[in-house]
Amino acid sequence: MRLGLPVLYPPLSRAVWQRFLLAVADAAWCKLRVTMFEVLMGLLAGVSCDIGWLPAGKVAPVRAAASPFLVASQAIPIVAIARCW
Repeated sequence: MRLGLPVLYPPLSRAVWQRFLLAVADAAWCKLRVTMFEVLMGLLAGVSCDIGWLPAGKVAPVRAAASPFLVASQAIPIVAIARCW
């Protein structure tokens, strides 16, 4: 029994609202955690690629081969790339 009422009655509005807010807060933190993990992994990948390409940029044949790909990657709108995923 809850407040002297049998269990077959629905819960109070306040209890439903509190449970809703708790569920939203849990979901928000879960999504924030996933997003921050993806941001940090992207940052790690970007920094490691930059560090890896740093010595290769000093070699003329590698720079000549990579230059068209770098120019093309900067010419493509980010929205077009995002639609692929």
